[in-house]
Amino acid sequence: MAAYSRSPRDGKHIEVREAQLAQYNYILVVGESEASTGQVSVRIRDSAVHSVKSIEDLLEEFKTKTAEYQ
Repeated sequence: MAAYSRSPRDGKHIEVREAQLAQYNYILVVGESEASTGQVSVRIRDSAVHSVKSIEDLLEEFKTKTAEYQ
């Protein structure tokens, strides 16, 4: 499942919290700094570690995880 929001609400913190409550496996956040560098902030549901990755690196990680699952 995927969701997208470009809401001007009180900021991304509320939307990240809603995504956590919905138990999305991955939450990808792109703010101004990420957009200017071509990266994405990645939060994984079962991990307290947040990372910033390039789109290419993230897609490669998804491909690897998909291949490992099959």
